[in-house]
Amino acid sequence: LDGTYRYCDHNTCSIIKENNLNPSIEHRLDTINWINFSIDSSCNLTCPSCRNRMIFINDPKILELASEPRKNLNELIERAIRVKASVVSKDFKESKLREVLNYGHTLAHAIERFENYQLRHGEAVSIGMVFAAELSELECGLNSEIVALHREILKSLNLPVSYKKEAFDDLLHLMQGDKKSRNNRLRFIGISKPGKVKWLEEVSVSNLKLAYERISQ
Repeated sequence: LDGTYRYCDHNTCSIIKENNLNPSIEHRLDTINWINFSIDSSCNLTCPSCRNRMIFINDPKILELASEPRKNLNELIERAIRVKASVVSKDFKESKLREVLNYGHTLAHAIERFENYQLRHGEAVSIGMVFAAELSELECGLNSEIVALHREILKSLNLPVSYKKEAFDDLLHLMQGDKKSRNNRLRFIGISKPGKVKWLEEVSVSNLKLAYERISQ
């Protein structure tokens, strides 16, 4: 999963039993914005004997560790990769499940285009996740304390959590071109609680505007 083979089945994997390992991992943490992984082709992302054991879609421990993100950075990265790899392994062609990884990305992609890609992707996604949380409160009944927790965690990492109030109309137009949109109908990933994903298929413009007002500066 991460080039170390720690998640592999050492009893059934012929590559491991024959000691034909070729681990390849480049793990550089100059800043929180630089994390590069080189995955070996024999890792369990492509190994059918291991893939059915990857069941980490929701990891409640992540939320606990996120209370001190800098202190727990390495474990947070590892657990996040396990969650993402589990989702990707179940939906290689992005038919639907894989869309859950786009939480916060619909607005983020619009902001990136609006900024002519001068804003870092992670910063745009940070804003987008707060927007998605606010939208989730309106559409899914997400607890306001969880919405506030989004801001708290992201601010602790010096990431932005708000955006220009006057940009809404332009961003709305850009969001309509997002890859998850269908026939100009905006679709979002929301949550009703941590780990419980909701597909928001028909969000009213009034709710989009209200959610955006809550993140506006």
